[in-house]
Amino acid sequence: MITADDLDTAVTCVVDALRPTVDQDWSALAGSLDWTCRTTAEHLGQAHLHWASQLAVAAPTKYVRWSATAQELAPPAGVLDFVEAAGRILALVVRATPPETRAYHPWGIGDPEGFTAMACVESLLHAHDLTTTLSEPLNPPADLCARVLARAFPH
Repeated sequence: MITADDLDTAVTCVVDALRPTVDQDWSALAGSLDWTCRTTAEHLGQAHLHWASQLAVAAPTKYVRWSATAQELAPPAGVLDFVEAAGRILALVVRATPPETRAYHPWGIGDPEGFTAMACVESLLHAHDLTTTLSEPLNPPADLCARVLARAFPH
């Protein structure tokens, strides 16, 4: 089972790995992506906030339509705060959402555990993209990775 505590662990792992990089150039491309480090980090925060919204209203057929980004002139430290806040908000929503709740995602209708697993995957994969470029180690707990992979990709 993947829980909000697991998401908190993933978010902490990401923030701890990236905090030493906030004085670096986040306009560089993140890993093998076509996105900059800043855009990649913002995407991560946006995904978490969208998924929190989906669960909060149990959106049945489409995404809740709104947008959030870090402030335009926010330095990397501010963008990282956005990532952390978004992850923590999603974890709070997961804790408050009954397990039988279902909500829309383009890959299929998900339950709170499924959204949490997707958020852990998204966090750790994009953190890898970021830490690859920013030359910082990313060391997520192996047991968390194994459980998240088993839940999100059972095949």
